[in-house]
Amino acid sequence: MNTAHELRDLGILISVTEPFNTSTPTGRASLHLLGTMAEWQREVNLEARNEGALKAVKEGKWVGSGLPPFGYDFDPKTQRLKINEDEARVVRMVFEWLVSDGLTVYQIQKRLNEMKIPTKFDRIERKKKTGRGWWQPLTED
Repeated sequence: MNTAHELRDLGILISVTEPFNTSTPTGRASLHLLGTMAEWQREVNLEARNEGALKAVKEGKWVGSGLPPFGYDFDPKTQRLKINEDEARVVRMVFEWLVSDGLTVYQIQKRLNEMKIPTKFDRIERKKKTGRGWWQPLTED
């Protein structure tokens, strides 16, 4: 509504689909009603989307976007994550290095690179945003 007021003050608020004049009390009321209804519709849509996502999560479905976390694959048939055993072995190894051996993130990254263990991006041959090494402390995988 603030934008509509600014545009009106500049004399450039024109509705192609609604025949009202915002310089009259009735026209301004119509604009406010349309704004209120648009806001209501947006909130109803968001509520429905959130309820759908919550229902899917309760059913154990994965609602993430992009690649699933390292150690998992997405099964489109069940809409769930399933363990990728090759990657899960790496996850267990990294956990052991972190907890038992006390390695730093940098040391773990270095060890993974030295062992030539591919990231998820490397496994699916997807180009990464940066060309530095395979594993990075803030990897996207």
